[in-house]
Amino acid sequence: MSSQALAHPVPAAGRSAVTVALLCALAGAVAILAVIGAVHLAQGSPPAQAHARAAQGFTGAGNAFHVTVPEGWTAVRGTDPGSPAAVLRRPDGHGLVIIRRSGALSGDLRTIARSLTDRLRTQLPGFRLVGARVGRVRAGGAFLYTFARGGTAQSLTVTRVKGVTYRIDSMVAAGSPDAARQAGAIVGSFGP
Repeated sequence: MSSQALAHPVPAAGRSAVTVALLCALAGAVAILAVIGAVHLAQGSPPAQAHARAAQGFTGAGNAFHVTVPEGWTAVRGTDPGSPAAVLRRPDGHGLVIIRRSGALSGDLRTIARSLTDRLRTQLPGFRLVGARVGRVRAGGAFLYTFARGGTAQSLTVTRVKGVTYRIDSMVAAGSPDAARQAGAIVGSFGP
């Protein structure tokens, strides 16, 4: 996917809907990260869920996508409607990556990033923007938005695989450069 495919102009009314959708997605991801980690991973997983082993790949249901899983990380496939497509967790709790289907991202990405930054600054104590840009993952073009707050660095990546838009949320504990590199490698490996 090219960066142009990510940045189709939309009317002003559509921009606020996109901004609200991004904020809701980000706020929802932040709120559910602890729940997902506690419920889906800490208690173990049902037999229907797939697990990745050391330094292997993980494939989404129906071969929807593929990511590389660093050694020691656990990957769990969601089985319930509305659950994430995958949750990857580092065993020491210093890294978490959540992959889920999302609505298509459209509009001027600079405007979306600016609006998202303004809102997060007012809603999240200690918010600090690290970067917002169009980059690449294995699937192609991606919108990458990274910020820090408290003791974590958080990243939101939006990209497409096989015509489906995915949002990849990652959280890494501060002072964990290995976890940050590994989470970045997972996100970068996302593709068909």
